[in-house]
Amino acid sequence: MNYTIEQAQEILRCMNDIEYFADTHIKTTSSSGVINIHLNDFQRRVIRNHNTKPMFFMPGARMEGKTTVAAIILLHQALFTDSRVSVVFARTKAMSDYVIGMIVDMYDRLPDFMTCVKMTTRNRSKIEFENLCSIISAGSSINYARGRTVSTIYMDESEWMDNVDEIVAYLYPCMAISPHRKIFALSATLTGDTFRKYGALDG
Repeated sequence: MNYTIEQAQEILRCMNDIEYFADTHIKTTSSSGVINIHLNDFQRRVIRNHNTKPMFFMPGARMEGKTTVAAIILLHQALFTDSRVSVVFARTKAMSDYVIGMIVDMYDRLPDFMTCVKMTTRNRSKIEFENLCSIISAGSSINYARGRTVSTIYMDESEWMDNVDEIVAYLYPCMAISPHRKIFALSATLTGDTFRKYGALDG
């Protein structure tokens, strides 16, 4: 694909600034139709923590856009890096599949020039890109991550998951060879146990 100078500059800016990428190009569906996302303060704090910390667990209230910002982070990584494997965990497979669906929807609504990296596989359980990035829906099962060099783990509504300790204990040491390893979890607070254990971040 041939790009204009302006398009090339826009791709470079989005690569280097995920908040700008989200505010400018990410669309979502609301009760009034398809709208541009404008990140709220909570979502901006999530992105900044993700940019600076290898692991963080962050509580958020209902309707603060926890899953949305996680999907933006995972999509941005898939578009602007190479050979990264991300795994989405949640209490049920349907919930982690929903995150995958949200990422596909965001990708499909990007301007054509922004989809410079093509999606080669798309289904409920996995999406793959031509730059060898992939995002996998695992539900609560670590089996989906076995035998893979995982770069990023996201746990959606981790306070409702029974095996957070198992996921961290089994996978985080295996991720040590990756200089880009990330584990992050966003959740409304149920008992607060995982936040107390792994250290909650409010900003």
